[in-house]
Amino acid sequence: MNSFDLFRTLVHARNGNPGEDSIENHYPIAENVTKVGPDDIIVSDYETHRADKAVAIVRNLGLSNQVTVTDGGKHQGWVWDKLLVKPQTHTGDHYRSDVESPNQNYIKGIHCTQHNYTEAEQKLVELGFKNLALLCREARLTTWSDDPKHRAIQVCQTNYNFPVLFMASVLLNRKNPTGNLIFSARDCFMWVRLMQAMYGRGEYWYTSCHARINADANYEQYTQSFDLAGEGIVLVDLSGSGGSFTKLAEKNRVLFGNSVLMYKPLRFNASNSVPALFQSQDVWRLEQCNRAPHQKCMGVDGAGQPIWLDRQCATAETSNLIEAQVKAFGRAVSLLDRYELRPEKSLADVAYTAGMDWLLHRYIKFADAVEPLRQLDIAEDKE
Repeated sequence: MNSFDLFRTLVHARNGNPGEDSIENHYPIAENVTKVGPDDIIVSDYETHRADKAVAIVRNLGLSNQVTVTDGGKHQGWVWDKLLVKPQTHTGDHYRSDVESPNQNYIKGIHCTQHNYTEAEQKLVELGFKNLALLCREARLTTWSDDPKHRAIQVCQTNYNFPVLFMASVLLNRKNPTGNLIFSARDCFMWVRLMQAMYGRGEYWYTSCHARINADANYEQYTQSFDLAGEGIVLVDLSGSGGSFTKLAEKNRVLFGNSVLMYKPLRFNASNSVPALFQSQDVWRLEQCNRAPHQKCMGVDGAGQPIWLDRQCATAETSNLIEAQVKAFGRAVSLLDRYELRPEKSLADVAYTAGMDWLLHRYIKFADAVEPLRQLDIAEDKE
């Protein structure tokens, strides 16, 4: 039998102060919750007159384990002798109460620190995005996989990709207040869902460099169909040179001429007139971290339905990695209405560009995790 602390060990709180927030605003630290066995106990230094609240929070985790609440029993060390059975290990966040105290009573104390801000979350706080940082922390803590590759992808999505696309959505909405935003497949698969959740704007556009450069009448009609309101179309893509957008615009500059990239490397700055929300030296792994769970679109048929690449390049491994990152990103999107993000949305553009600059150049840290997806892209681009 083992024991676990409750606050900042099995649960955290949306206001950042576990135990003080409402019961429903406590969320699981999934990695630690998965370690709790049916015979384990929860031991918490908390106000005994609020023990019912502690029990309710535990029950909301789906755990039926015994809960012991004391006024400082762990910190002072006397609780261990009061237990019917002494645990073999105790896990918790407070070094004195959850490590030193059990160690002194011949119980192995295990220190957990997952609740602390990560480097990325702390940077968001410093830049003025505190509520966004809290959201990212919840998304990170409520996802978990014991597969190192999958876990690296989950952290990348919740700590890097989600805040980058959040910032990009605010800037895109500011700079393009009118027109139908159509987001390019496949790199914008997750971005369009965030944009829809944040602003109720954006449609998914089945496209690729091949489809744009080789656009036929069917493809031009399909793209034009996004302008039913007559307000114009804004072509949106994640990154690149913008060259294929320019090729498409040459056929009908009025219809297809308004386009924007989220990010463009400085080496492409003079290559065409397609603007970017952000420009810097090369950013690696951005596209792989936004890979969609479908094949490459080569064009559309007469009914406007996608024509897919006629060979299957995905493997079980790449499909699982894509599923892992889509789920993690979706978890973060699902939390948007749980946090007050209006202060973040009102920050000046300079705060957003600073945040994107800091975050984007750290995608490379997750290179190993998404390398199979880069290989998949290479295989599918061999037309």
